[in-house]
Amino acid sequence: MKVDHFNRMSLSFTLPMQKLVKHKQERRCPLSYLIKEYSRSADFTSKSDKIKHAYIRFLTEIEDIFGDLTLKYIQSPRARGKFK
Repeated sequence: MKVDHFNRMSLSFTLPMQKLVKHKQERRCPLSYLIKEYSRSADFTSKSDKIKHAYIRFLTEIEDIFGDLTLKYIQSPRARGKFK
């Protein structure tokens, strides 16, 4: 069940995050910056408290592990295998 919840969370996180990553300059930002921007967005703040709590738990874990990596690095084909 946890995997299904994570997959749904992943999809609803990915789509708004794609909106934030519009310019090449943003691709040089660390993932932690994008997570903070997403957590301030209407896409996040409009969610129920229960959903926000679950997202924060996952986002904190993601930020702790991958927060200093740039989006450019994360999206590179060489790095993709590290995230599976």
